Amino acid sequence: MKEKSEKMEVKEDTKQEEKQAVKLPEDTYTIEDFVANADAFGVKPEAIIGAMKLAGKDVATKEEMAKYLAEFLRKEV
Repeated sequence: MKEKSEKMEVKEDTKQEEKQAVKLPEDTYTIEDFVANADAFGVKPEAIIGAMKLAGKDVATKEEMAKYLAEFLRKEV
């Protein structure tokens, strides 16, 4: 009995790992998309352009854009 329960636990762990490993690709957006929706990030369009240029990117996910903006806005002028 003990062996069966151990095998079941291993199978369950494997299934959970597979679920975690399968990630859907995140949507990416262009600079123009972010500029058009700059208010969603609470910034002006110029900040979006500056952040993307600083990062050297033309497309990004929302999470990446938030990271780029945070880095850009921390820069001293």
